[in-house]
Amino acid sequence: MWVSELKLANVRGFSEETIHFSETVNVLVGENNGGKSTILKALLLLQDTTALARADLRIGTESGEATITFNGGTSDYYGTNFSDFRVRFPDMKRSTTPVEGMKSGFKELTQNEPNNFIYPHSAKRKVTSYIEAVNQTNANTVDGKLGYLYSKIDRVSNSEYKPMHEKYMQACDEVLGFRVTAVPSDEGKQAAYIIQGRNHIPLVSMGEGVPQVLGLIVDLCEARNKLFLLEEPENDLHPQALKRLLELVVEASEHNQFIITTHSNIVVGHLGAEEGGKVFCVRTGYEDRLPKSTVDEVSEPGQRREMLEEMGYALGDFDLPEAWVFLEESSAEMIIRDHLIPWFVPEMQRRVKTYAAGGINKVKQGFESFNRLFVFLHLAETYKNRAWVIVDSGDEAGKVIEELKGLYSPRGWNENHFTQFEKDNFEKYYPATFKGEVSRVLGIQDRKQRQDEKKALRQSVEDWIESNGEVARSEFESSAIEVIDKLKEIARELDLGGE
Repeated sequence: MWVSELKLANVRGFSEETIHFSETVNVLVGENNGGKSTILKALLLLQDTTALARADLRIGTESGEATITFNGGTSDYYGTNFSDFRVRFPDMKRSTTPVEGMKSGFKELTQNEPNNFIYPHSAKRKVTSYIEAVNQTNANTVDGKLGYLYSKIDRVSNSEYKPMHEKYMQACDEVLGFRVTAVPSDEGKQAAYIIQGRNHIPLVSMGEGVPQVLGLIVDLCEARNKLFLLEEPENDLHPQALKRLLELVVEASEHNQFIITTHSNIVVGHLGAEEGGKVFCVRTGYEDRLPKSTVDEVSEPGQRREMLEEMGYALGDFDLPEAWVFLEESSAEMIIRDHLIPWFVPEMQRRVKTYAAGGINKVKQGFESFNRLFVFLHLAETYKNRAWVIVDSGDEAGKVIEELKGLYSPRGWNENHFTQFEKDNFEKYYPATFKGEVSRVLGIQDRKQRQDEKKALRQSVEDWIESNGEVARSEFESSAIEVIDKLKEIARELDLGGE
């Protein structure tokens, strides 16, 4: 079963509001104290009778109601099938509408696995102490707090606990960069990162964001046919780790429903681009000096752009080009953008935008983030087959290109849009004048020093171009002929005119 609709009448800031949810991912965006948490707490009433109270009746009204409508049978959790669940304010009386032919009434949902329906993850789950007693009861508790995390981590740390163990370890590697398992403690066990032997760093010595993330990862590995209520998953997370965590959410949404509040444009853009997902904007106005919350589904491209601008994306004057060329390093991007295109493929100027990923290890993620942003903005793959990824030669770069082909070719992308130059460093396309200096710089073993020297070399090339004009153009026409031919091929495919 999954929640298809929530109606709020005279509950906190909501006078009369109906929200129609997606079966997969739902993202709620809005200012603080706007009503996002009220929506999550109203849904949590299904499992936690204390999530809202009589004091949450809207000021100035005598009665209110929260009504939750389901899609699919409820008998697996409640023992009988009904179409909706209602909580009245202020008496907090619960009732249901039975499916025809079914008995009325229901049993209270448990806050223990595997019979729970909801996994609540509050942004304010600060732990004062963890329970070191490791047992099944503690491992199965899903009360929305983190006190029982040690027991949960101990369970998924067992290599025989398949396939949850493999999922958990992989998630730790990709999101945190290290694995957290369970080690013996004075009163049972505690979670820790094992350095070597008995040397370890306990979870309590780590940053506040780590337990929050671990609690969610454990539940994501376990859950199937559940409802996740997540508050601000971006808290205390580096953007790269956040993106990987969001990928786990997307993977888990194949079998679970998510309702997520956020202030992060990364979360909105990443999850909002998923097919079937929904984005809602929760706003607060005033009516007779009383706050009034409303919810609007953000489904039109223009609305999505405006919302991202409100959240920090500078898209107001975003002059969208006709196509994009993704390159591995900034040196290649700048030389191509500032010189090779104006000299040899001028029809691409102002119509094709270049982008430097900042290293081969950032190419795949950079392109995926780019595509998600425009899918989110336009509700379609706006630049499908109008974007190219070109990286240097080499085995590592080749693996990245093959991964991109594997991801995008099945979705209709031309695999020739993911390719490599013949040379393993773009500097080798510099004119013969710089051959000796190129060899010296590329021979530097220290990575940081080599990058610094590459920047200095590029600046020398730029200065030389400025001083030598036509000579520079002539020499690049010979030394970078492969690069120029690739650019001309792109221009022909885009039918931009020119030669």
